[in-house]
Amino acid sequence: MENVRLIYEKHGESEYYGEAVTQYQHAIQAAYHAEQYAPNDSELIIAALLHDIGHLLGEKAEDRMGNLGVLQHEHVGAEYLRKNIGLSERICYLVDNHVNAKRYLTHVDKDYYNRLSDASKQTLVYQGGPMSDDEAEKFRLHPDFELCLRMRTFDEAAKDTDFNKYEEKAIQYWNLIKNYIEKHENNLI
Repeated sequence: MENVRLIYEKHGESEYYGEAVTQYQHAIQAAYHAEQYAPNDSELIIAALLHDIGHLLGEKAEDRMGNLGVLQHEHVGAEYLRKNIGLSERICYLVDNHVNAKRYLTHVDKDYYNRLSDASKQTLVYQGGPMSDDEAEKFRLHPDFELCLRMRTFDEAAKDTDFNKYEEKAIQYWNLIKNYIEKHENNLI
């Protein structure tokens, strides 16, 4: 858990690509929106907090989408959380598929694209554009499909420059992760 926290302390103050909040502010806000939606779903809140950690892990120029972040950050982040932190498959699936939710929504709702921020429209190109019919059908079959779409709403809402609960929520969410990991480790013994 401390490794994850250190990543955010080291890189989290960088801008959230093309938006008026930092990476860390974006993460806290996304978790806050998840908490408002499902206050007892620790895995959803943790996934929302860490959904963009992959942006903070890519260090090579070839890993980047120009000045818009790390290419395939969702996969980079999910694999890091799975292999290095040992988080649940559900958390990793939600992190891994928050970009697919954007791709799905731009496929099924043509007006959705028009509501995206300029930065999000630009990253969509790097992310494969809207899903095909086959991709969308396969994506819909997963049991956490609806939560992936919900993750996208948390992601979109987490760009509020007037949000003012960072200190309080940061402590709460880091404790949530710590307690989650300790509980998970104790269940493995």
